[in-house]
Amino acid sequence: MPIQAIFAIVFIGLSLVYMVWMKGKTKQSLENARPAFHAFFERTGYRYADIAEQPVQAQVDRAYHDAAHPNPSGNVDLHYVRDFHGVRVHYRSKTWVEREAPAPLTTARISGTPTCRPRRGFRFTSPTRSLPR
Repeated sequence: MPIQAIFAIVFIGLSLVYMVWMKGKTKQSLENARPAFHAFFERTGYRYADIAEQPVQAQVDRAYHDAAHPNPSGNVDLHYVRDFHGVRVHYRSKTWVEREAPAPLTTARISGTPTCRPRRGFRFTSPTRSLPR
């Protein structure tokens, strides 16, 4: 048997072993991500927009499901909301793959906007102007 065939067999065998090993590590890392999901939703106050009234555990379960079962097309649409001193703040992140490009191109758009309009006539007064010189 030529040395090239032995090298190819060894390389393919090592690749298969590495693939199985990484699949096991992926499952373990997803289980370890649950506390991180919980801390994120609890500390930031963000919620999924479509289940915003659900408790934190429902948010964690949704995040875990999204991470464990990604969209096969590569498109991701995250829409979080939270209340910030009575103002509802939306965070939206979209990622999609454009297949019409010469090579597959991944594009992302991130936007965060409050749902209220800014007040007109806002005036900023510097405290240093009122101090005596």
